[in-house]
Amino acid sequence: MNESKTVDRRTRRTVRAIKQAFFELASEKGIEKVTVSDIAERADINRKTFYHHYSSIEALFDEVLFDEARYAAASIRDCVLDESGELDVMKLFQTLSIKITEMAERDGAMLANVDTERFIRYFEPIMMQVASEHIPDVYGDVPDEQMRYLITFIYSGLISVYHRWLADNSNYDMGELAELLSVLIATGLTGFKDYIDASPRK
Repeated sequence: MNESKTVDRRTRRTVRAIKQAFFELASEKGIEKVTVSDIAERADINRKTFYHHYSSIEALFDEVLFDEARYAAASIRDCVLDESGELDVMKLFQTLSIKITEMAERDGAMLANVDTERFIRYFEPIMMQVASEHIPDVYGDVPDEQMRYLITFIYSGLISVYHRWLADNSNYDMGELAELLSVLIATGLTGFKDYIDASPRK
């Protein structure tokens, strides 16, 4: 048992080292230029150890994206309900903004180079699961097919916007972006126009 725990700890340390090396190298030189040899050297392991855990850099990157999506979803799940137990749309978007901002600050140079479809592929299913737990509280008993389309519309749009924010290296405040998106989702184009009209001109 003790030996097994030691092996597990060693495995976790190795995986953390591989991911950290990948983050650093991808930010420094871009994902497409990172090689297994680069990662092995930076993580102080050999190539065989890398391939013991991952079949390729693509497989490693897929796991990184999945981890990020799962982390964001867990944070959102904990805060989407207001004091009355209903879905707090603004809080949901603000929390998603915070998590993506954290990602941008940590490894934005890497994520900005990811195509939007790949980004969505990992985030959308997990975000859909979170939303499906709470959207019925707001919209009532929605048929399954309509629910899927609703959630796809909301989260594909959200992730695409945030990914565009990363790719543009935008200086637009994430809090303002979250507010803008929450108005658009909650009240549609009419509410969006009212929000823009009421906003102070800069």
